[in-house]
Amino acid sequence: MASHHDVEHLISATVQEGSEEAYCEALLEMTQKVTGEIGTLRDQVLEFEQDLQRLILAAKDVGATWGQIASATGNSVSKVRHIALGSGDRAWPSAKSAEEQARRATKPKVYDGPGVPIIEAARRLGVSRPPVYAWVEEGVLETITTASGRRLVVLNDDVRTDDTETPRS
Repeated sequence: MASHHDVEHLISATVQEGSEEAYCEALLEMTQKVTGEIGTLRDQVLEFEQDLQRLILAAKDVGATWGQIASATGNSVSKVRHIALGSGDRAWPSAKSAEEQARRATKPKVYDGPGVPIIEAARRLGVSRPPVYAWVEEGVLETITTASGRRLVVLNDDVRTDDTETPRS
């Protein structure tokens, strides 16, 4: 890389020779030297990124999580994923098989427990989610909280599930 000494040499050569031509030649020489160094550094960075990408993909192949890889490399999870996926032309393969994804896409969710998710309660009551939240806050609808902290709406037989705006309690 061009050092402070190189710049001093350029200035002293210009002063000694006193010509614009000498200054331009020295400046051109230094510019070519710096340009070559930048090209070398760019090549080294590219090689490093390719090595890092190979290492990340190898870690994923042996079962490491994105979080573990991020921690090991000192990067964020999103940065590690970006490096692993390269330019974004390819998507990370899902852990689920295509068969499993197709089965889940066609299989309707059946809620047979004591409560249903808010969105399901809204669907059954023929409304959007905000009225369901309002009815929960007003005590018109009862909710239960699962061990994981998810709030489910209990739809008893006395709650209407037609297109009316207010359920009976």
